[in-house]
Amino acid sequence: MALYARAFHDTENIDDSQKIFEAIRKSDEFYMEHLDLYGHLLFLRSDEMRLSKLAIDLLHVDSNRPEGWVTAALYNDLKGDSDKVLPLIDKVPQSNALQKSAPDLLLCSTDS
Repeated sequence: MALYARAFHDTENIDDSQKIFEAIRKSDEFYMEHLDLYGHLLFLRSDEMRLSKLAIDLLHVDSNRPEGWVTAALYNDLKGDSDKVLPLIDKVPQSNALQKSAPDLLLCSTDS
């Protein structure tokens, strides 16, 4: 299901992607894969409250995964706290391949 949400995200079908990510969150509160993309969708919608909750939830589930840190960075970017964005990205685990996509996600967020 997350791959469908990612595909919709990548084709800028925000509504369908968000619906799928929300269904995933309801069915499994511990699921994390690709939820940084859900955070990006919330960022695009300027949904500060949901983005904050998502970042907190993801970091509580596993702070050793990048999704929570990327989502926290997006939240701070949305709030205008740009000084906090790069330090949060620096916390993304070095061994995870998603670290390479984190700056790209943030660059995309500033283009919108």
